[in-house]
Amino acid sequence: MHPIAVIELLWRSCCASEAEKQEGSLITRLKVRQWTQLLADHSLLLGSSSEGIHLHDIVLQHLRKRLSEEEMRQLHATVVNGMVEASTARIAATGTGFADTGSTARAFDGEEQDWVSE
Repeated sequence: MHPIAVIELLWRSCCASEAEKQEGSLITRLKVRQWTQLLADHSLLLGSSSEGIHLHDIVLQHLRKRLSEEEMRQLHATVVNGMVEASTARIAATGTGFADTGSTARAFDGEEQDWVSE
């Protein structure tokens, strides 16, 4: 489950157009919430903005099969670079970065990944 704030950060880091990046953050936040709700209404996403959001397992499997390993790596790099950029902008604007929310080495149910060593 991902809090809506994480969904907003992911959107800004990899999917937002330059115009959206220049818009006020409130407008972008509202758009992301509307799109997220629309996808949840169609059962492509599960959860809610108050409890957290995650992909439906069928959608996740489809996306994983659709991309090659190299395409997946490139998209992951895009997301990470965008998050670093967003963090840098946040530090410049507020003086603080993102708060540590803890971590776990265990995958969420349905998110397990079989890795094949090369």
